This record gives sequence, C-alpha cells and structure tokens, in this order.
Amino acid sequence: MLRRATTLFALLFPMLLVGDSLAQSQKTVREINAIPQANIDALNALGLDLTAADRGNGINDCQGLLYDGTLCGQDVQFTAVVLSDPLNSGLASINGDTGLPGRIHVFVRDVNALGDGNEGHGIQLVDGSNLGLTGLIKGDVIDIVANIGHFRPTLQLQPISITSSTFMDGFIDPNGGSPIFDPILVSTADVNKDMGS
Repeated sequence: MLRRATTLFALLFPMLLVGDSLAQSQKTVREINAIPQANIDALNALGLDLTAADRGNGINDCQGLLYDGTLCGQDVQFTAVVLSDPLNSGLASINGDTGLPGRIHVFVRDVNALGDGNEGHGIQLVDGSNLGLTGLIKGDVIDIVANIGHFRPTLQLQPISITSSTFMDGFIDPNGGSPIFDPILVSTADVNKDMGS
C-alpha cells in the first residue's frame, strides 16, 4: 500500500509543479505597464470632468480606465535588475519587532530594456511579507513572480517569489557600466498636461 501511495505521489508531483508554473505568464515590464490607448484617450477626453472613479480610485481593485483591459490582478513572471536599495525605500516605518521596514519598496528594470530601451521597463515591487528583498543590492538580477496591483493611481507589484538569476551574471555593473542603469529623461511637458480651466 505504501509503495502504491509513493508511486502515485511520484506521478502527481510533477503535475503539481507544471500547474504552478502555468499559474503566471511570462511578461515584460513594458507589457505590465501598458495602458490601452483607447483608455488614455477616454481619460483625456473627460478633461475637468474626470473623477477618481473614472481613473480608478480603489486599492488593488483593478477598476477604472487606468486598469481596464490591462494585466492588473494577474500573476506574472519576469527577470529584472534591482535599481534601488531596499533598505532605503523610505516609504514604511520600522517594525519594532524585526528592526526592518514594515514593507519594502524596490524599483527594478526588466532585463529586456537592454535590447528595447529603458522606457516603460521600470516598476516598483512592494513587499510586506519579507520575501528576502532586504538582502538585495543595486545591480542584482532576479527572477520575479508577482501579482500586478496598484495603490491608488500607482501601479505596483506584490512579489510572490524572488530568486537570484544567473542571467547576465557579471554583466550588470551598478556603477554605470550598463545602459540598463541610464535614467529616462523627461521634460515638464512630458509629465504635465493642461486639461483646460
């Protein structure tokens, strides 16, 4: 009987692993950040009549024009380079029991930026469950499985698992030896739009 149970487990275990790997899809951060042009046009057309509900005002509810038709709410997988120091995120108070921030905010850039350019390939990870982000340093290349959500209008990812990647081992130089660390230059016209008065 024990032998049959062991054989059954040996047959089912690989199927469980395949099921877990299919639970999330491989995406680029640019795909994760994408908002359909029709949604952007609709938001712009509302002008001064734009409400928080139109935009999407809840926390992780994936409702509103910023999130309709996007990957919000889905689990995704990608490889990225750490751009910021997790212990200097500055967005959460220190937990008195652990001595660590109550949640960690880390900015990462998809490794696809090396071929595609940096624009659209940056995103924020927000982790309140201490998955090991505190051990990361700028320049680490990591494989990430995360759930896409938002905090009010800011898109962010809740990590499910983070592992060190061997991809580009030794190639990424956090001191500026790789274009993946180059900033994206914007003007005030890029980030401000006159909606009329």
